[in-house]
Amino acid sequence: MSAHSDLTDIYPNAPEIVVVTGHRVSCAGGQGGGASALGHPKVWMDMGQGTSVECKYCDRVFIIADDTGEH
Repeated sequence: MSAHSDLTDIYPNAPEIVVVTGHRVSCAGGQGGGASALGHPKVWMDMGQGTSVECKYCDRVFIIADDTGEH
C-alpha cells in the first residue's frame, strides 16, 4: 500500500491533491494551479521535512511523490 493511498481521508475538503517531486511548490489557484481570473495571488510553500503542504487560499494539497513512484 502506498503512503499516499488514503489522502482523501486525511484531506477530505481538498479540491485537488497534486503529487510533486520537490519540497518547494507554488500555487496561484485557478485550474491546475495556474493563474486565472478565478485564482489567488501566487504563493510559494515549503514542506520542510514533511511530505505535504496545503495552500492557505484554495486548500489544494501538494504531496511529495513517495520513493516507489506510487501515490
